Amino acid sequence: MSAFLMASSALFTVVAAPTAEAASQCQKNTRRFDIPWASDVSVTIQLCVNGTASSRRAVATVTWDRGDANGASPFEKFDVFVRLERNDVSKSTRHGDIDFKINGSDWGATAIASEAVVPQPRGGWTADGVVYYNINNDGEGQKTWSLTGSPKMN
Repeated sequence: MSAFLMASSALFTVVAAPTAEAASQCQKNTRRFDIPWASDVSVTIQLCVNGTASSRRAVATVTWDRGDANGASPFEKFDVFVRLERNDVSKSTRHGDIDFKINGSDWGATAIASEAVVPQPRGGWTADGVVYYNINNDGEGQKTWSLTGSPKMN
């Protein structure tokens, strides 16, 4: 084998191999929002606690599909809060106001991540979250969608 091919193979192996210490625990949350005057909106939020040997972080990955929305703005408010918790005690929180993203695109994705926390002591780490939303012009005001948290990670 030529030196170039051996170097390329070695580089590929190093780049492609995941670290043994990186891990995730995730939980999918899905909801269809009934928009009385426009197409319904389907939203999926994947809550994950991600970890390495040196840190833990909670991440909410939000995806949506509005069908053929014809320029409608379904939400007055769509605020996602993600929490990194240890044994149900909040350690780091991040908020993402994403109604403008959902209103501006028929489909898409975005992520909201907490600050990284050094996992001392180990064990009991989860991601949890909640969404506060208000559907435009439905007369019902703000509502809450409590998300199901991720499984525990050390």
